[in-house]
Amino acid sequence: MWRIILVLCAAAAAVDVREAPAVDVREARRSLEAANPFAGLQAQLDGVAAYFNTSFSLAIRWGSDEASTFAAASGANDRTAHTKMTTASKFPLGSATKTWTAVAALRANESGAIDLDGPAAPHVDKLLENTSLEQLYGTDAITFRELLSMRAGVQDYDDELFRSKVFAENATDYEPLAIVLDANHTLLCQPGTCGAYSSVGYVLAGLALADAAGAATWDGFDQKTAALGDRSNGADFAATSFPTSGSCADAGAIHEYAPAFDETRRRYGFFDIIDDSCLNGWAMGNILTTPSDLASFWYALFRSEDLVSAVARRAMTAFAPLTVGWSVGLEYGLGAMLSGYKERSGNWSRFATLVGHGGEDYGSLAEINGFNPALNFSITLAMGSAVGMNCSNSLGSNYGAKGQAACYVYDQVLQAISPEIPRLECGVDDTRRRGRRLDPSEDWTCVPF
Repeated sequence: MWRIILVLCAAAAAVDVREAPAVDVREARRSLEAANPFAGLQAQLDGVAAYFNTSFSLAIRWGSDEASTFAAASGANDRTAHTKMTTASKFPLGSATKTWTAVAALRANESGAIDLDGPAAPHVDKLLENTSLEQLYGTDAITFRELLSMRAGVQDYDDELFRSKVFAENATDYEPLAIVLDANHTLLCQPGTCGAYSSVGYVLAGLALADAAGAATWDGFDQKTAALGDRSNGADFAATSFPTSGSCADAGAIHEYAPAFDETRRRYGFFDIIDDSCLNGWAMGNILTTPSDLASFWYALFRSEDLVSAVARRAMTAFAPLTVGWSVGLEYGLGAMLSGYKERSGNWSRFATLVGHGGEDYGSLAEINGFNPALNFSITLAMGSAVGMNCSNSLGSNYGAKGQAACYVYDQVLQAISPEIPRLECGVDDTRRRGRRLDPSEDWTCVPF
């Protein structure tokens, strides 16, 4: 099923350090802080982009100033005009928005504007039209913390309905109030008694935050300032915006290539959805940004107290597994999740573990997005095609390619920091159908529309 949200791999388990090779973590950190070890990565990035016939932009941050940032891009942005992806390219990244919404809530809690453990209904109800949380869900006792931690029991949106509104009716902005009203209002459990991923819950949290900030309507809420405070106008975040209406083209986004099925020829193809709405669910998924901005955001969040306090960070990273629905086992906190990759030994890699949040639009995604606590750097890998661009393969095969491509990139990043870090298990590529892959110049011959 197509979702605007994305989970980064499976939740990371504890690494068996007894079997892990001895790696001097402090030395690796010092090496990273002393110099930029990533200068030679461009060739590897170009190789991954060519192999998977996709495109992406990568940013890594390991210090407080811009000199401590590596950024690179590879592959095509516009496949018709043959323009290239750049480090300044802006990506719609869906659920990466959720962390910003959670940070805004944590800041509002610390300022006294909201109470994380108080009911959200008094705020939400003011922005709902002719209804209330109690009328919709049979309770007005849902708290901010439960909404932000995916433990309110609120069901997610219906995928097919959401796709028809966002994707098929591309000239129409599917507004947050409509998302709430169109959702299934039967609770999966009583609030606080189960965990289930719900983007609708984040829309409700956004409505509550908008009222708490004094906004009369949902689109009067300044998401960027709410999350960043005084840093909202800084150079680190100049490329970040949160569209409330209009197309991704109008917002300055990359070209996005999404799959569709051609009934006549009975095959999948890809087409550009840059003219679709970029609202993408608002507080659950409307961020438009660059990997450099996101890497700066994660670094500021976990290596300073400029955005939230240490107490708030601990609340954000109080991970617990979700227990209901497609997200069972996902370790989720407050707008952040725990994710990672395995080593070739089969152990979960402590060096690849991230505290972060993935995000996906219909034609772009952040497969890797967060802060690496083992090595004290942040990383964002944004991809311009959610499923690869190989029209000779099935949709499922293409979709699996994104994880492999991201793993290969992350593995090269870790090796650049220290060759002693155990290599990641990225899987054997059996989806490429050797001899059937179309050249990049020919891949659009499979698109009949």
